[in-house]
Amino acid sequence: MRFHYAERKLSFEDGPLPLDFPKLERITELTPAYDRRSPDPNRNYGIHGVDLWFWLKGPEGAVQFHLMTNWWPLSIQNEKRSGFDARKFKVGTSVAAKMVTHMRYRGDDADKALERVLKHQEEMAKQGVSTSEEITECVDTSAHSYPMPADLGYHSRTPKYENHKPMGTTKTYWREATEEERAVMPSLKKVPDVFDTDTFSHCELTDGEPCFYDGSGLNAERIYAILLEEGSDGVWEALGRYYYAIFRSE
Repeated sequence: MRFHYAERKLSFEDGPLPLDFPKLERITELTPAYDRRSPDPNRNYGIHGVDLWFWLKGPEGAVQFHLMTNWWPLSIQNEKRSGFDARKFKVGTSVAAKMVTHMRYRGDDADKALERVLKHQEEMAKQGVSTSEEITECVDTSAHSYPMPADLGYHSRTPKYENHKPMGTTKTYWREATEEERAVMPSLKKVPDVFDTDTFSHCELTDGEPCFYDGSGLNAERIYAILLEEGSDGVWEALGRYYYAIFRSE
């Protein structure tokens, strides 16, 4: 195998790790799935599957691999999850797929989901975005049940690039969009404003010290492929090389 980390322009071949490689702590965790759907929009948190975490922790910080397994609660697994018949609603593939998402994660019925999607399509059309498509026969939504590699990242005790800020040192507030902002994007209702804070988030991976985090969902796919082919041993080795690339190669 050959690992290439584009953001650092480094690559590593198979072979022994460097002699100065530190002894690292291996941590794994599986967080539970949940179904927190609610007809109350203010209490509707959707559904989420089991999350699998690998952390490799050392003196400089830690690296992580995060996999969303999409192992849902049994109550969700017993619901119909594939073969959504879009012909009844005479809509195209992307509209039907969005309907399924609203039905699954927001708890909408099919009619309500269709209303939401078509309203969004209408707003996009006002902006000149084409939404026409062929009527579909059926939409296979089984991909929602497949594992999804979410993150390959690091938690560092020190910044790794210019203007790299610790987690929690900024806070986002959502405000109503102004008339000028809505004139540019009619569907815009709220926009974020970011403010600096006087503190930082507690991070166990940096033992409570400021945590400078960064990560990549695309790079996580490489580790997922290793997990499938080599199991946890391959993941730990890949994370070890990633740790060295981030913390020991400068």
